Amino acid sequence: MEYLDRAEAHFIKRAQSSFVNLDLETTTHIKDHLLSQLKANKQTLDQIQSCWKNYSKQKQLVEKLLGIDPERALEQLKQDLDHAERLQANTNTSLLSWRNYLSDESIWLSVFSWLPFVLTKREAQRKNFIHQSLCKTANELECLPENLEAALERVLNVQKKHIIGLTETYQLCLGCYQAFEKSKAEWKLSVKTILPDSNSTPSFEDIDPVLDITVRFRLFRLAVHYWEARWLLTCREEGDKLEELANKTGLKAVLPRWKRRMMLTPCVVSTFHSLPSHMTYKAYVGENDFKTEYLVNEIDLLIVDEAGQVSPEVAGASFSLAKKALVIGDIYQIEPVRQLNACIDVGNLKQSKLIADIEEYESIQASGRSVVTGSVMHIAQHASRYHYKTEAESGMFLQEHRRCYDELISYCNELCYSGLLIAKRGSANLESPYPPFGYLHVDGLAELFGGSRGNKLEAETVASWLASNREQIEEHFGEPLEKSVGVITPFSAQVAAISKACVAHSIPVGKGEGQLTVGTVHSLQGAERKLVIFSQVYTKHSNGGFIDMNTTMLNVAVSRAKDSFLVFGDMDIIAATHKSKPRGLLSKYLFNLDSNQLKFNTGRRPDLLQICGQPKLLNNADEHDAFVMQLLDKAVQKVDIVSPWLIYNKLETTGILAKLKAAISRGVKISIYTDKHFNTTISNRFDANKQKSF
Repeated sequence: MEYLDRAEAHFIKRAQSSFVNLDLETTTHIKDHLLSQLKANKQTLDQIQSCWKNYSKQKQLVEKLLGIDPERALEQLKQDLDHAERLQANTNTSLLSWRNYLSDESIWLSVFSWLPFVLTKREAQRKNFIHQSLCKTANELECLPENLEAALERVLNVQKKHIIGLTETYQLCLGCYQAFEKSKAEWKLSVKTILPDSNSTPSFEDIDPVLDITVRFRLFRLAVHYWEARWLLTCREEGDKLEELANKTGLKAVLPRWKRRMMLTPCVVSTFHSLPSHMTYKAYVGENDFKTEYLVNEIDLLIVDEAGQVSPEVAGASFSLAKKALVIGDIYQIEPVRQLNACIDVGNLKQSKLIADIEEYESIQASGRSVVTGSVMHIAQHASRYHYKTEAESGMFLQEHRRCYDELISYCNELCYSGLLIAKRGSANLESPYPPFGYLHVDGLAELFGGSRGNKLEAETVASWLASNREQIEEHFGEPLEKSVGVITPFSAQVAAISKACVAHSIPVGKGEGQLTVGTVHSLQGAERKLVIFSQVYTKHSNGGFIDMNTTMLNVAVSRAKDSFLVFGDMDIIAATHKSKPRGLLSKYLFNLDSNQLKFNTGRRPDLLQICGQPKLLNNADEHDAFVMQLLDKAVQKVDIVSPWLIYNKLETTGILAKLKAAISRGVKISIYTDKHFNTTISNRFDANKQKSF
């Protein structure tokens, strides 16, 4: 209670200093004032949102009716209506004039019209009157003068209907335009206090970030202090009972305790593994016996981040504690670490009576609930009734990508997202010393280390390259190498090899501040670096399909790089990978420009040519034969010979045959490789002579 007294006194003092013009003497007064301010700011925010919604709706309607220049279109409609009304007036005047003419016409012309000269005179007078006194419409009618009155009446009826249609259209468009202008004025008025200096009509994109630092920020601060007041008042009401209930574990003590906690810390961060253990209470079952129960359906909103990495059975318990869930993730990034296989999954489902036989398991997999193939993100997409993009999965698809240069995210877009991502950052800086996609060919050797793989030369090359480029990297990116660079690889053995090599080059490695991140792809999931190095490990000696097993690994790897993604490894196997595979698609981006190749001395493999020293270029047959004989003299275990200059009928004359026999006699295993065409020429025939000579 002593702490409560001090806390309340401090709270009142701070409130009085913030609201100096108000008489706030008690926590209750402060709470009521904060609530009124919350409601006022909420009303302001609602008004802005309502005005924008109405304005955007009216804008769509007016553009649909009148196009992007509604004022001009409306003026054209008015001109068309005025023109139609003038035509109608002229036609009506002509009809009246024609009727007056007919009524004034001499009766004798009609009586004697059977006489040809009289008929001719009457027709001439009528035509002359029509031409001189009636409107253009009357003159254009192709009818006899005696039928002109009926024709003009028909034209007049058509014109009246046309005017009615034009009037209705004009009134509809005018009403729509007036509603649009009114909604625009209301929208501008609603945000006038937010953007007081803006004379143009702002968009929601202009207003939204400003609201984050004005109205929404005020709402956040007011809500924080409002709930502090509620916490103080609640604790004051409980009084001495708080100390009595501190160690109680029953529902009547635990639930109010959680509610009081949420007044001060409404958001709790936890893992799925630990959350259920915190949301428990003890229930009495009789005879001094208690059992643990859970606060089912008590969490208002469960927010799940990186849901594509979460297996269904891991998250199930936590979901039972929540009323609603907001699930965020990407099924094309790192998948969950699976702990169970399909047999155990089916067995558990049968035991729990969720399925009766294995045939029903297919529907479980389709819904994303299988612990073998599913994830929380799959389940959420299957359950969602909202489908923002029909080309994508259900739910809200976040299209805009702002982390990577456009060139980098284009690979991910093509690999996983069917071109739906909208790159927003822009193109790469052409002056950068490191291209968006770059590579360094390392002729290393992939080796097995327990259940993992490593490549010593590749690891040493990565570390050596980083050490040599440290100064340039730090100058270009404006921050330490350890902060701007990340190194990822598919295999834990290679992580150890690269880490060891980096430390040897005075590059600290680890997860702490000032240490270089070196790890598997999982280590950078959700993170980013300006430059990412990918050590693929695989070589032509040992090429596996782990990287190409699905699209997630390279999708995550590439999308972690903001500026540059560099691949270190055997480029021959990347180039040879089918274009439908992730590495095959990557080759298109790596090799499309000659400038993507990095220039660096990769050193040599320690396992190669340990006997004969440095690699050497053989320029002619004599050098070739001398090298082969030197190799055979020093060989201890095995020699593989692949050479177009090795001709059978010259083995004896050059002395190579004797060297071959001597090496074989020492127990050296020798293999000579040749192709079918070369071996069937007259000068060779290794297959026919090997038993005879060797």
